[in-house]
Amino acid sequence: GLAGHIASLADQVEEVQMAAPANHAWAWLLKSAQNLHPGSEIDAFRDTGNLGMGAQLRLVDLKAALELLPVATGARGSLRLEVEDPVLPANARAWQVEGDGSSHLKVSPAAATARRVRHRVRAGVEPLASIVSGALPAKAAMRAGLVDASPEAAALLDAWYRGTPGYLFPMNAF
Repeated sequence: GLAGHIASLADQVEEVQMAAPANHAWAWLLKSAQNLHPGSEIDAFRDTGNLGMGAQLRLVDLKAALELLPVATGARGSLRLEVEDPVLPANARAWQVEGDGSSHLKVSPAAATARRVRHRVRAGVEPLASIVSGALPAKAAMRAGLVDASPEAAALLDAWYRGTPGYLFPMNAF
């Protein structure tokens, strides 16, 4: 890719600055966005990379958020969404999410006895917020181990929340 090509030119450049949206799971796998050992601009040694996280979405009322945030029309299906939220216990439960092809989902508490379902997603509220905002594809989150989901359920989430993440950077203002 582009980053690999630029890295191959290391003998020709001293520093490359790249700003791009983190719409893949690699940003989630970093333990901290803080640069603990900033490199000196005069020194010959450079940091490999730094990550700056911008605004983050927090789902405060999960049911209302899933029902009010618009989804792509035409995607039909249902899944069981098991949410972990240590901060807001009202969110931490199993939800039945239904999409009938319209621009909004129907969300209700899932029956406690319906453990064996075909399409199931188990996720913490943080990666789920990135998925529903379009910043993190569900399939990428599943492959990285950020959510536990069947491939079909991840595909359904990606169909509902397809799009590119919102991206703001000072260089966009030129």
